[in-house]
Amino acid sequence: MPDRTSTHQQLVTAAQQLVVDGGWETVTTRRVAERAGVSPGLVHYHVGSVEKLRRLAACEGARSLLEGPFREALEAPNLREGLLAFLRRLDLEPDYPEVVLLNEALVAATHDTELRSDLAAMFSAFRSHLAEWLTAREGPQAGDAPNRALVLVCAVDGFLLQRALDPSLSAEQLIRGMDPFLEPQ
Repeated sequence: MPDRTSTHQQLVTAAQQLVVDGGWETVTTRRVAERAGVSPGLVHYHVGSVEKLRRLAACEGARSLLEGPFREALEAPNLREGLLAFLRRLDLEPDYPEVVLLNEALVAATHDTELRSDLAAMFSAFRSHLAEWLTAREGPQAGDAPNRALVLVCAVDGFLLQRALDPSLSAEQLIRGMDPFLEPQ
């Protein structure tokens, strides 16, 4: 019999695959159990509810998509190179599974306050780390680092949305347009 952790992960992975294949509402107890190869009762035993499973799948997917590129961005020698590295790592086709999962989760968060809160906490942590990085790199010239971090994250979010709609857009275009805003005044 598989251990509790591997069954839990199988359920999360199955839920993620279902969201990518057919959207948020396709994640049902029966479909997840079927995809994971377990009995439906194990879904509730390991996760509690299908709503909680959807949230876990969404947050784990978002973290998986964003943490590596974000860590690389913070290791870059300057803000411009960091943003470029981040965007290049996320320069994925609109139908890339993790991108689909994140987009579905963001839409679902408009109706699910717990999911919205979970995603908000994750993105807030990203903004805080970016603000700390700006302050550490630029010192007093960082200006209002938390607000600069917010603007940068919003620009990246907007670019990813625009990129999903128009795959011909490039990270370099965004960086060129943002150049005047990347260095402190």
